[in-house]
Amino acid sequence: MNRRLIDLLSLLILSLAIAYSQPASATCELRSAGLGDEGTGAGGTGLGSGGDEDGSGVGGTGIYAQGGSGAGGTGLNTGDDDMSGSGTGGTGILGLITGFGSVCVNGLKIEYDAATSIERNGMQAGVSDLALGQVVRIHTDASRPFRAAHLTMESALAGPVDRIDIARGMLWVMGQPVALRPEGVVFDRRSGTASSLAEVKAGSHIDVSGLRRGDGVVVASRLDQRSKNSPALITGTANRVSASTVYVGGLRSTTETDRADSQLPGSDRVLLRGNWNPETKTLERAQVEMAPTHRSATRNLSVQGYVTSHRGGGVGVQGTKLDLSGLGDVGLLRTDTLVRVEGRLDSHGRLRARRVVVEERGRSGMLIDAHSDLRDKDEEEKDRSEREDREDREDREDREDRSGRAGRSDRVDREPRPERSERRERTERERAERVNR
Repeated sequence: MNRRLIDLLSLLILSLAIAYSQPASATCELRSAGLGDEGTGAGGTGLGSGGDEDGSGVGGTGIYAQGGSGAGGTGLNTGDDDMSGSGTGGTGILGLITGFGSVCVNGLKIEYDAATSIERNGMQAGVSDLALGQVVRIHTDASRPFRAAHLTMESALAGPVDRIDIARGMLWVMGQPVALRPEGVVFDRRSGTASSLAEVKAGSHIDVSGLRRGDGVVVASRLDQRSKNSPALITGTANRVSASTVYVGGLRSTTETDRADSQLPGSDRVLLRGNWNPETKTLERAQVEMAPTHRSATRNLSVQGYVTSHRGGGVGVQGTKLDLSGLGDVGLLRTDTLVRVEGRLDSHGRLRARRVVVEERGRSGMLIDAHSDLRDKDEEEKDRSEREDREDREDREDREDRSGRAGRSDRVDREPRPERSERRERTERERAERVNR
């Protein structure tokens, strides 16, 4: 009996040793965090495509629909001249936490350790503060592309609840509309227990994790109830700026003093933290902190968000303007389409997209072809030319065939039909003959 137990323990230890000796993967399976994301990344350096393509780790330019498991694809390092991972600057990642072990964001498994700088809304935080459904900004160094050097949890907004519409899954925080995803997490940080939207009351303080659509609605993947003395804040693109006033998502805030840097570009993402005045509907005495999608030294970027019109023309995601010139029919992308964009930043801060993963269709509808695989313009133009040549040949052969049939001698010539008056007379004559019989 003891011998059998020893054998079983030995087998268990051997199995564990084999499991732990396997190299860590750069990708991780995406678990539900209100996205309904079923994709997994594999191959290459792994920005999981979540699509139905069959790439091998490089290339794979295009627009892909979410679903199934993705393999290969462009990833962080495609091996081409524009996306080689051997350069400097590191990688930026912005998206929802969809799993742990270490932390899964945009299909990437990012490690962290004691040297990782962790913050939450600009304040020092720890690993225990990480949770599913949170939005995080991660920066990795070029030498260690899958270890977080800096990790910041950011809330779309936090403050008192004005009202709740449980039937619609909506609530308003400081006048800002929030739509909770059906799979969204509601958690009470005060008691450390899971909660629900029905348990949230007007006046309670809510910390909203989610992504903002172009119409200003924050689509929440997580709601955390906190104590009422928690700071009120909002994160997003600065829409209008003056010396003492900043607007984000239509919410007005006044800063503590006239800003010396009032020339803050309108496309910059900022974090505003202050005191909420429900009478004036203003975030007063707000501190303004920059909340950029990526750091200035970042070269490669993976960003998740809703497609919006960019004030500089074109479209953007999370305040970053997109360069879609290398993709196929980008007209298929609609405002408020939830996407994950992967590519390389140019010297002007534009994201030169190598892949756009469509995770949810826009509210106005998203037309995706049957395979959801729009290749780059060169391939598309080549296919179009070949298709036109083929159609032209078929049309030419068809015309020749029809012209040949026109001169066939075996065709039976039919007698010309009589005029209508002649047909009428013949009908009357035949009727009279039947009567005489």
